[in-house]
Amino acid sequence: MVPEGGGSAPPKGGSGPLPLSDFERLSAFAPREVHDGYSQKNFRKTLFDYAQRQPPSIARLRWTANGQPSPSFAAILAEKTPPERVSLVIYEPKPDPQAWEFTTPTALVDSDSAGSGRVLTFRYNPHALSPWDPHDPGKEETCVVRFSVRESYIPRSIQQEHATNEGRPPLPPGFELFSIADFSRFVHSSGVVPFRAALHLYTSRTRLRYDLDLLHNHLLADPRAGRFSIEDRVERSSRICHGLDRFVARGALPLLPRRVLELLFESKGLSVQDVSVILGVSQELATAALQSLVGRQFAAFDQRTQMYLPLPQVFLTRAEAEREQRDEEERKKHGPRSETLKASVQELLAEVEAKAGCPLCGGPMPAGSPELLCDDCMAAVEQEMPPEEGDGPGEEAGSSTLPGPPGP
Repeated sequence: MVPEGGGSAPPKGGSGPLPLSDFERLSAFAPREVHDGYSQKNFRKTLFDYAQRQPPSIARLRWTANGQPSPSFAAILAEKTPPERVSLVIYEPKPDPQAWEFTTPTALVDSDSAGSGRVLTFRYNPHALSPWDPHDPGKEETCVVRFSVRESYIPRSIQQEHATNEGRPPLPPGFELFSIADFSRFVHSSGVVPFRAALHLYTSRTRLRYDLDLLHNHLLADPRAGRFSIEDRVERSSRICHGLDRFVARGALPLLPRRVLELLFESKGLSVQDVSVILGVSQELATAALQSLVGRQFAAFDQRTQMYLPLPQVFLTRAEAEREQRDEEERKKHGPRSETLKASVQELLAEVEAKAGCPLCGGPMPAGSPELLCDDCMAAVEQEMPPEEGDGPGEEAGSSTLPGPPGP
């Protein structure tokens, strides 16, 4: 997983000109009857309006595809065939400790086109004078890599615009949680141009999420940083997070309730004032968004405390909820070591298409093997598990050989 050229630290340097042409290439995939002159004009306006925006960022991004530098993720999506391997280097981090309170410091994310990958993260203490330990070599974890669209341009012809005004809007595109290959197929078939995306990494512990500005190649700040207490954050399991992310990615809710749902999901509860401050909206809008979540049974309202409480279990199927309960009992019974073995992300790893290697150690899998892990990892897991239970992924892979943490 060492980037091309090696080195002891992630690369530094300027970000270069905005890759506008890469995004124009994506728009060209839209069917002609949808992306007519009216749509092309709107696309150019939307693209340049977004280019003028500078949302708060906390680091820069650099992409590589099959070991070769790429100017943008849009250029990777525009290729006829998705690359076998994509790496994202996060470098030149903002040194403000408060900016990273809700974002796990990360140097490198490496993934194959089907979404099986690894991530290098670092210890972080937002209350210390030097929050990133300079002697920490980093922690490498196996993960499932998925993307969801946050902001985009959706091609719409003048005829579709008229139909919308008459109350007959076209069907929305099929937004989902995408692997790199799925994301590529989606933009090639729909002509949707993503400007901003969320990167979801599902590890054995939890889900790590990063908000990516694809046009400026920036890692964006979490809106909670400096506005909400880190002590009130609740870390959910990968399985529950995947259920939420899958729902949010499909765009079944309007934008503001979606954002409020994500905030509420990772909290012990939020007040109207909390949402208003975090998202910078009026209390009237915050109240309406929270009440809409209660109406859809995604949240509950506590009259005594005037707090809105999350209901994370609603994002699980009955079978997933039963597995989640068993895993929670296992964590309480056997402690943290068993938790690393009972990976909540097991069924997500099993869904990754065409896996060529063991998701834990990276070693080759026997051709046609129905098992999730290689024989060595499975044997290691069975040694660690109680005799009556033998179903759980093994421990995380060995020590990292990746570059050390980027300096402030």
